[in-house]
Amino acid sequence: MEHKLNSIILLPIFVILLVIIFRTIKDSLKFNAVGSLILSICVSVLATIALNSPLKGTVGVPYATLAICILLAALIAFLFKTHKKTKDPFSATLKKNPQPDINEKRKYEIDDDQMKR
Repeated sequence: MEHKLNSIILLPIFVILLVIIFRTIKDSLKFNAVGSLILSICVSVLATIALNSPLKGTVGVPYATLAICILLAALIAFLFKTHKKTKDPFSATLKKNPQPDINEKRKYEIDDDQMKR
């Protein structure tokens, strides 16, 4: 029963770690997709195993710490992203370039017409 519970909890954690580590390695180290995938799978497996096993030795401690830090950073980034107000790009454009008053446009049109006569 405990093994099934651990598998249910650790599988989503493994997938989250895999995606985050893959994107980080591919973007920051500029590896190709295959190399990034292999490296991210290895690190994700080690981090997931270190989270599941009790911390008896010093081998699993860095990977467990890595997994915990990545998950906390992703959680904090998600929380700040959801609370951040979304800005409407259209309203920002209007603030930068306000439209001239319609009456002023008409006034200039009338003036131009009168000047042509």
